[in-house]
Amino acid sequence: MTTMDAAAPADDRVDVLIAGGSLVGLSTALFLAWHGVRPLVVEQHRSTAIHPRAGGFTQRTIETYRSVGLEPEIRNEGQSQFLQDGAIMGVETLAGRELVWFLYNFNEGAEGVSPTDRTFITQNLLEPILRRRAEQLGAEVRFGTRLDSE
Repeated sequence: MTTMDAAAPADDRVDVLIAGGSLVGLSTALFLAWHGVRPLVVEQHRSTAIHPRAGGFTQRTIETYRSVGLEPEIRNEGQSQFLQDGAIMGVETLAGRELVWFLYNFNEGAEGVSPTDRTFITQNLLEPILRRRAEQLGAEVRFGTRLDSE
């Protein structure tokens, strides 16, 4: 491992090393830490996502985050950004005409099959929530660190 701001310790042994601190890496760290495993996440970028990638999450995904106590925070943060039962449509441009409607309501047809709902939240808002909870549970997360070899 190479820490971009300082030299990494020569002997840095951990139970689980996770290369990549985006949605998958942070989620993996969160769930491992929830089960008492203390992982180390290394990510070459200096922070969590800064762009609003990945915007809609299925009920099953939200159920997994619910199991570690994050559903309320995720839904609240998502509501600051989107109408949660909003539509999904294709448009010509942001100010242009509507081309096609994919869903009139993001949760339409999925009511009652889960204790939670599909949720709109973008990756740049979700990743900091995952990071905070993973670290609260004992995961170590190092941004600005590149994995050079095993």
